[in-house]
Amino acid sequence: MSYHHSRHPPGPGGGQQQQPRPRYHPPELHSVVRGSVTRIEPYGCFVRIGDGPVSGLVHVSQLHAGRVESPDDVVNLDDVVYAKVVEVTREENEDPETGRTRVRHRVRLSMKYAD
Repeated sequence: MSYHHSRHPPGPGGGQQQQPRPRYHPPELHSVVRGSVTRIEPYGCFVRIGDGPVSGLVHVSQLHAGRVESPDDVVNLDDVVYAKVVEVTREENEDPETGRTRVRHRVRLSMKYAD
């Protein structure tokens, strides 16, 4: 007979403990970040910041110093761009199923101030 000496039962990986997710830190306000365009909408585009899990919105008015009719005139999907972080908002919501607090950050970016 074999006994497991841990306080926790073995996980689905045959006794291997699941690694905690690395802690996410939002980008610093006013920093210039590198990212790739993941979605284009009539009101702007979304840019995934680095290799991380977060995307930021670049509003159509923040795509270029001049007037922009459509985001498609300035960016394409998968373009690599540089943008300045102009706002980071922290939101906390409670998950009704688990009761745990979820933290989410909304990031607003500007490509016209990235220089």
